[in-house]
Amino acid sequence: MSVGARSRAVGPVWRAARGASAVGAAPREDYSAAMRTRNRHRWLDLTVAGLMGLLLPLAPVVASLIARDRRYFTAYGRTLLRAAGHLRGQVRSAAVSRYWRNGRAPRPPERVTGACTHCGRCCLDRRCVFLDWTAQGESRCRIHGTAFWQRLACGRYPESAFHIALYDCPSFRAEPVAPPDRHETSI
Repeated sequence: MSVGARSRAVGPVWRAARGASAVGAAPREDYSAAMRTRNRHRWLDLTVAGLMGLLLPLAPVVASLIARDRRYFTAYGRTLLRAAGHLRGQVRSAAVSRYWRNGRAPRPPERVTGACTHCGRCCLDRRCVFLDWTAQGESRCRIHGTAFWQRLACGRYPESAFHIALYDCPSFRAEPVAPPDRHETSI
């Protein structure tokens, strides 16, 4: 396949990934203002991932300390590869900029419903270094419930329809909450 043919073949796939279904088609609704805002703050995610990439050789040591599990250090090479994948997932999901922007922009009130099916998609699209799998094939976070986990974006997931759409989560739904009627008076 020639380079030109390859780029023409990749074009529709790229457009579908960013929200358009075909050439000239309008983007899906979930790739709206929220996705454009995410892309505006991409510099923050790339900068943090770049700095963390410089410290990548220390990732197995840090992961061992955070998870309190020496297997991260004893399987140094495997942990190093998973940490590199973690950084890629972190940039793709805009984890750092979402954490930084949290609470800055007003969001319409939403009610999130559902229960976790343990698919692992919300764990940086199954790339989180702390993600583990049970014998039944369910995802399990090795640091779930710790103070470190609660400070991350993980501790707040799912926060809104944007986050659910970002990971294409089959477990949760976000529904708009009707504002209270201002004409009602209480006696």
